[in-house]
Amino acid sequence: MREPYTSQVDSHLHFRPFGGPAIGFEELTGYLRKSGVRHASMYGIGQMLPVNSPCTYYLDCPGTPVVPSMKNDFANAENYVETKPKDPELTVSMTFMDLNHPETIPSGIALYDKEFPGVFRWAGEVNLAKQALFPNHHTAATSENIKNWAPFMKVLRDRGIPLTIHSDLGNNAEQTKYLHLMEQTLRLYPENKIVWAHMGLSKELTAMDPDRHIGMIKRLLGKYP
Repeated sequence: MREPYTSQVDSHLHFRPFGGPAIGFEELTGYLRKSGVRHASMYGIGQMLPVNSPCTYYLDCPGTPVVPSMKNDFANAENYVETKPKDPELTVSMTFMDLNHPETIPSGIALYDKEFPGVFRWAGEVNLAKQALFPNHHTAATSENIKNWAPFMKVLRDRGIPLTIHSDLGNNAEQTKYLHLMEQTLRLYPENKIVWAHMGLSKELTAMDPDRHIGMIKRLLGKYP
C-alpha cells in the first residue's frame, strides 16, 4: 500500500488565534478530514493580546502585553462538548498555565475540572522561554519558578497528561542560553510526559550547526527518556 505524504496525526494544532476571528470549528475540522488527519491535539493559545488591542499578531505590536488567559481553552472546550467529534479524534489541551506564576495553576485546573469534567487531557503549549514574546512583556521562567511547579506537575503526572513546553534553546549570539531551564525541568520531573515543542528551535536561532543540535537532542533523550 502506498502511503500519502500528509500526516494522519497533528500533535500541535492551535484552534484559536492570538487575535482576530478564529476559523470556525466545523470548517477547521473539515480541513483535517479532507487532508486525512485522524487525530489532533487541540490547543488554544494561552497568551492573548488585550481585548481592546487592534493588533492581531504579537510580532506586529511590540510593547503590547501578551498575558496568560483561559478564554481560548473555554472556547475550545465549549466547541468540543457541543459537537463531540469522532473524526478527527481531538485531545483538548489546557494552555492557560503561567509558568512564571505556578501557584495559580492548581486552582485553574480545578476550575476546568468543575466546568468541563474529563474534557482536558493535554497541557500546553506553555512558555518556559519564548524570545519572540520578550518585546510583549514575557520573561523566561526562572530556576526558582521551575522548582515551584511540583504541585501542578503532580496533577499532570497522576492523570497521565502530557505537557508541551515551548522553550527556546537560545539565539545566534548565545546558542544554548536557555538550555539549562529545560534540562532542569527534565531533571526535576522525570516521570512527567514532556513534549519539547520545536525541539528548542526558533527564528532567533538559525545559525546552530545541525550536527550539534542533533547531538544535543540525542543526549537529552538518552539521559531523560
